[in-house]
Amino acid sequence: MRYELTKLTGPLLKLSEISAAATSWMAGADVGRVLGLWHSEIGELGAVPILRSFASCEELAAERQRCHRSANPFNGAGLVRSLQQESYRGFDFLPDIEPRVYGGLYEFRTYWLKPGGLPPTLTAWQAALELAKSYTRTSGDQYDRPRWTTAYHAHLGLRIHSAALRFAR
Repeated sequence: MRYELTKLTGPLLKLSEISAAATSWMAGADVGRVLGLWHSEIGELGAVPILRSFASCEELAAERQRCHRSANPFNGAGLVRSLQQESYRGFDFLPDIEPRVYGGLYEFRTYWLKPGGLPPTLTAWQAALELAKSYTRTSGDQYDRPRWTTAYHAHLGLRIHSAALRFAR
């Protein structure tokens, strides 16, 4: 499974309009599945992160091309100030990400790994996730060397982060 994390930015008071416009635009796609769409209220304000899944790299590339060739990507004309898209692969030891609701708070974190750091990080993360099952639900983990981005439920504690990062250093 391949994933795309798109970030649209615009005026804080227009995020609902940006979300509605983006949802309409994505409904016209031949490929891809919307897994989540959020509004940022902590950290970078004025952002609408959108997570989508694609069955293959070819599907993701076709949808990315549709965006690049569109005169009005995500129906954001007059609303969207910037558009950023990143592609990821899901962790092999986790199931595919599915749309679900765990409450109103989610956290996105980006880690930059040192060269060669992905294999030990994946091993440590797999072990740490087992420990975390008692107090959190992981929405999904993806990577694209050397960057690694993870989406979590907000109740993820520091124990799992410190365990995974300790082994990655």
